[in-house]
Amino acid sequence: MKLLLFCVLIAAGLGCKLRNYVNTAKCISSSEVITQLSFCGSDVSGDICVPLEHPLWPEWTIEKMDFEVHKFVALGAEGRIKDELSTSPTFTGLQFTSNYKCIREYRKFACTINFPPCDKQEDSTLDFDESYCSGFASECGISDLNCAQLQ
Repeated sequence: MKLLLFCVLIAAGLGCKLRNYVNTAKCISSSEVITQLSFCGSDVSGDICVPLEHPLWPEWTIEKMDFEVHKFVALGAEGRIKDELSTSPTFTGLQFTSNYKCIREYRKFACTINFPPCDKQEDSTLDFDESYCSGFASECGISDLNCAQLQ
C-alpha cells in the first residue's frame, strides 16, 4: 500500500492560494508566524501563504492548519510503519522504520505543500518547486511519484 500524500495542487493565477482557492490566504514572511508553526516552522522559510482570518471560519487559524498537517504526517507515518512491521522480512518499499531521512522529507514535503512559498509584493503563490517532491520520492524510494503533475 502506498503512503497517502496530503497534497494540494497549486495552480497558476493571481492571489495567494491554499488548496487551490484564491482569496483564502495571504502572503506573509514565515518569520512573522514562526511561533504559530510548531510543526512546520523548521520546514518553511521566506514568504509563505497562510490562512486568512475569516468570520465564517474563526477556528481555521495558522495554528489549526499546522496542527492538521502534523496530524496527517504522524498518522501517515504511523500507518506505514505498522504496514512494514506486519509484513514478511522480504517486504520492499518505503522503509519508514529504518529511514529517518524518508520521514523528514515526507514532513518537509507536506509542510511546503500546505504553506506554499509566495511573492509578497504580488501576493501570489509561486510555482511549485519539484525539489521538495523529488527529495521525498528519492529518499523514500518511490519511483512512480510524478512530481511534475503537481504543477
